[in-house]
Amino acid sequence: MISDTILFFDSGVGGLTTLCQCLKFCPNHHYVYYADVDNMPYGRRPRKDLQTLIKNKISQLIVRFSPCVVVLACNTATSVGISELRAKYPKIIFIGTEPAVIPAIKIKKRILLMATHNTIRFSKIVNLVDNYYPLVKVCPQRLASLIERNFDNVGLLNKYLTRLLRPFKDKVDCVVLGCTHYVFCKSMIQDIMGKDVLVLDGNVGIAQRLSYCLNLFNINNSTQTIEFCNTAIDQQHVLRAFGYLNNGGNVCAG
Repeated sequence: MISDTILFFDSGVGGLTTLCQCLKFCPNHHYVYYADVDNMPYGRRPRKDLQTLIKNKISQLIVRFSPCVVVLACNTATSVGISELRAKYPKIIFIGTEPAVIPAIKIKKRILLMATHNTIRFSKIVNLVDNYYPLVKVCPQRLASLIERNFDNVGLLNKYLTRLLRPFKDKVDCVVLGCTHYVFCKSMIQDIMGKDVLVLDGNVGIAQRLSYCLNLFNINNSTQTIEFCNTAIDQQHVLRAFGYLNNGGNVCAG
């Protein structure tokens, strides 16, 4: 039996940035956040291995929580896994995460996409846009893992990002964050690139889509509850990251 649970799935803490945004649009619901920390990063895993991993994980979580909505709060997981999941579970709403390249091309011309190798390779939206509107693309080596382990180490992350983004300074007018982990550093990237550069992520769009689906299917709840699950040895890891985002992480504003 399908419940009113909304399940969020990511390889780690990155999807918490999506959850934060969704809580603003849809506050009073029962949320479960699952972080597959033991298997992250997803960015360079072989596609077939990743498809099997995601399918098995989501299947186990569906049996456990019976969600009405599953949010794949991970660009890579969406790119390689969402079509198969929708076909397998037609009664469950699946909401994916895609780089915000379409909103970007509507308002800016020189666009830098920061994303993992697998997202750039397999995202249908990225490949569609790239056929007509070539994007500047960069796959930051180990950035998702660095954020996962050091989400609150501003000095370390700022040093890495300054070096990474220096070649693009004054050469692009928009940066699209194609990994939910990168949203932890959104304000930092804004400072590095300058106030005239637009920094976009897809979290507001996901929150709007979730709100639309919940209203369409009349899925309601009177209170907010959030349950955190993860595969990390340190079970407080995800809770600390969630607390950081809500107490000065400065990334939940969209």
